[in-house]
Amino acid sequence: MAIAILSAFRDRIYRTVAIGNAVSMVGIWMQKIAVGWLAWDLSHSTFWLGLVTAADLVPAVFLSSICGVLADRYDKVLLMRGAQAAAAIQSFLLAGLLIAGLMNVQLLFALTLALGVANSLDHPARLSLLRDIVPAEHLPAAITFNSFSFNIARFVGPMIAGLTMSFVGITLCFVLTGVAIGYFFLALLTLPVKARAPGRLPPGVFGGLSESFRYIARHRSLRETMIVMGVFGMGVNGINQMLPALADRVYGRGLDGFIALTVAAGLGAVTAGLVLLLLPGGRARLMRLPACLFLAAAAMATVALAPHYALGVAAVFAMCFASTQAGIEGQSTLNRDCDPEILGRVMGSYSALIRGAPAAGGFLLGYGASSLPFWPLLLACGLMTAACGLWLKGAAR
Repeated sequence: MAIAILSAFRDRIYRTVAIGNAVSMVGIWMQKIAVGWLAWDLSHSTFWLGLVTAADLVPAVFLSSICGVLADRYDKVLLMRGAQAAAAIQSFLLAGLLIAGLMNVQLLFALTLALGVANSLDHPARLSLLRDIVPAEHLPAAITFNSFSFNIARFVGPMIAGLTMSFVGITLCFVLTGVAIGYFFLALLTLPVKARAPGRLPPGVFGGLSESFRYIARHRSLRETMIVMGVFGMGVNGINQMLPALADRVYGRGLDGFIALTVAAGLGAVTAGLVLLLLPGGRARLMRLPACLFLAAAAMATVALAPHYALGVAAVFAMCFASTQAGIEGQSTLNRDCDPEILGRVMGSYSALIRGAPAAGGFLLGYGASSLPFWPLLLACGLMTAACGLWLKGAAR
């Protein structure tokens, strides 16, 4: 697989997209950490923490499928340019408000919501672009590398954010995020924009949406992938939205504990990506989807029933290892089994799911934790994930 990636990197367009995407992802993860901690620091409320993290994700539920139609109709690079420009401006605005001393949790919510709208435009185009620029024989390797770079950023971004917040200040995190996203925007300006024919798309946005939903419902592999990704989003990624509160309320470790838990999550994801990236394809699938679900469920139960800090760090690592293995396999299934003519719309639905499910999970956990201990909520997430594993295992027979 590593040889296939090197072959794909010989193409200038893919190389530009891959490097720019990796740099921007480091900035995005820095901002995720900074926004999460800032929301907690401004409010010390699990409700507001859940609401702010949901603000980044909820727009995808309503807009990503529509933006998937746009990705099938128009040039994906042009759509990505607009989204990256808006995201960079949002980061610099956050920095400016902090410098001016005008920041409050309500403004943070509003600007995070604006970023969610920009991301809704970006993700369907970004997820379906590889099919347009990478030869079919290199596509699985390119998908794995993109996931690997995302998860490297998930590991590196929080470390940079933690050091920056500890030794300089949170404002610099937002400045650096704007610079990283701006780099990707400038890289996209070097790529050609081509007019796209509408092909056989049905007239109207809602006609395109309904065709996407019917297409997913008719194909078992796509349908099962969407269900599993929704469960992982609600469970594992919903819990990840609550890491600031877990670090402070459950473990009493504050900012340092939050950064450690986030780094453990990123390290688990990086390890999963390395397994898929470096091992031959036949051996790389160390875990099938049901096994990923069972491992994640066991890790959630560990956090719920044995809330010791070291066990919590290990459990977060295991959850994210399992989630990343499943996510890479899910993206590969969608790209492999989906008709190219409808891929943008299917990826729009996928983007809505993987962003909306964590938003729902994080909000529900935050709302529940405002009046309940964390442990029954975490245990419920684990039971839901285990039930999905049993269902998937039975469906495969």
